[in-house]
Amino acid sequence: MRLTIKKHHEQYLQLIASQNQRLIRSAQYVALGTPQQVIREYEELAEEIDPVKILS
Repeated sequence: MRLTIKKHHEQYLQLIASQNQRLIRSAQYVALGTPQQVIREYEELAEEIDPVKILS
């Protein structure tokens, strides 16, 4: 059980690190990109952060 929790925790930390990169990219899109690019980036981000997906 503890190993499973640790594994999920590590996956979650990796996901957070990847989301930080995406948020930086999103900020760049806001500064430089089109509204469609910004909306698409945030929709993809929302799908990846879904807790049900993370824990399955």
